[in-house]
Amino acid sequence: MLTNQAESDLFPKVIVSELDREKIRTPHDDPLVVEMKIANLRVRQILIDTGSSTDIISADCLSRLKFDENDLVPVNHLIMGFGGGIIHPMGTVTLPVRVGDKEASRTLFVKFLVVRDLTAYNVILGRPTLNHIKAVIVTHLMLMKFECDGGKIGSADSKRMLPYHSKTFILERRKTRAAKGHRGRTNPEGRRPDK
Repeated sequence: MLTNQAESDLFPKVIVSELDREKIRTPHDDPLVVEMKIANLRVRQILIDTGSSTDIISADCLSRLKFDENDLVPVNHLIMGFGGGIIHPMGTVTLPVRVGDKEASRTLFVKFLVVRDLTAYNVILGRPTLNHIKAVIVTHLMLMKFECDGGKIGSADSKRMLPYHSKTFILERRKTRAAKGHRGRTNPEGRRPDK
């Protein structure tokens, strides 16, 4: 039992059922990868990782968000990477994040640790933010439910991970393709599927 604890922060009622399944085929062992708005741009390839003790953003993603690396707050500690390797963070940055869609979302400021390379992900959302939004993660359904700003429950489902070589950082890139005259659906290489 904890003592000197602040007033209890009530946990909302969260219901998960087959109605949340969407188009997920089981069985699978896929990671939970979502999209969120960060610094007012929609970012793909965000890994939901309950094993991470910090929220991490790649330097490449941060530069695509038009953030200057010279404005990072320096840090003096190392982190343990995948496979046990030591990673030297570049610094920290606090950015506005919107989890969910306009109708059911949570907006908050997240302090990210900035690293040079993040394998196939732009962001790793770890326990600090997941705990703050009271996230309930259902890996079987590739789903995350969370408490919205108004107290209701929102959800974010997994977006299938793209191959690393075709990683798209920010969705607004589609507008650029459309402006250049590309029409119809395209595959990751930018070609129409029928060609």
